[in-house]
Amino acid sequence: MRRLRNRLRHERGASAVLIGLLMVPLLGFAAIAIDVGALYVERAQLQNGADAGALAAAATCAKSGCGSAAGVVGPYVNGNANDNASTPTSVTYPAPGKVTVAVETMDAQAGGNTVKHWFAPMLGLDETTVATEATAEWGQPVAGKALNLAIGECEFDRAVPQEGVVNPQKMVIAWHENQHKTCPGLNPAGGFGWLVGTNCETVYDLSATGEMIVSADTGLSPKCDLSQFRGKTILIPIFSSISGTGSNTKFTITGFAAFTVTGYKTSPGNPSNSPTVDKTAPYCLDNKGKVDNSCVFLQGYFERYVAIGEYWEMGETTGDYALSVVRLIE
Repeated sequence: MRRLRNRLRHERGASAVLIGLLMVPLLGFAAIAIDVGALYVERAQLQNGADAGALAAAATCAKSGCGSAAGVVGPYVNGNANDNASTPTSVTYPAPGKVTVAVETMDAQAGGNTVKHWFAPMLGLDETTVATEATAEWGQPVAGKALNLAIGECEFDRAVPQEGVVNPQKMVIAWHENQHKTCPGLNPAGGFGWLVGTNCETVYDLSATGEMIVSADTGLSPKCDLSQFRGKTILIPIFSSISGTGSNTKFTITGFAAFTVTGYKTSPGNPSNSPTVDKTAPYCLDNKGKVDNSCVFLQGYFERYVAIGEYWEMGETTGDYALSVVRLIE
């Protein structure tokens, strides 16, 4: 027994040597788990800031020109960083209608543009600069698709665009009602018209020269299942005039409007009994100010801008109702 104790006494300190040998890889794993993880978090914050900054710059360019666009980037970049400290290094315009915002990290305490590491310094890596960028574009849709239901200009003119309003004022837009009072003399009755299309969409080319004329899809029955659009913002074509009758009816499309659908009724009947009707929005009224059960309508509110899908081509067009579109592309 004494001999065994003496042997163990001679091996004292062996575990310390083993721990010392393992410390380097252990610190390496810690650097990977903690420091590299922190870099990923920092980069995610920077990317959010770059995206927000690029969108803000593009929106400024779309509304009022790019003269002040660079000045709006900083708060969006910093606001997406947990320490409220990031640096927009450049705001450039690589092509007409496009803006690129480059950002990099900033040390909120010590200044500089690096991220300090916790464990990596033991491996000879004290700090890292993290950078990223985002590109957004702005313009107007010149080719793409929209709902195959057109609205008369007067319907849009009597509405106030309510983008960003917390409690927007809803309205009713009727078609094929007995008497249309807000757009007198405009046919088809009510100022609405179904257009020729498939899957609730009509294809348009806004860049074409001359007037844009689309054929009508006649009849009272709905040419689209509106249930898929309830609670969503959709793009609706606006027409200034029509020509012809029946299957020969043609609509002159002058622009598009973003409309958020809150309810609808596509067949005659008491709107209070219809599950698709928004009970908090107005109904159609007849000449005596009473609810017109024969009226079919769309309920909701107009907005000024809408995010249009990637299938829309961007460019320049004219018209009182042309939409400015802002979106990330890189």
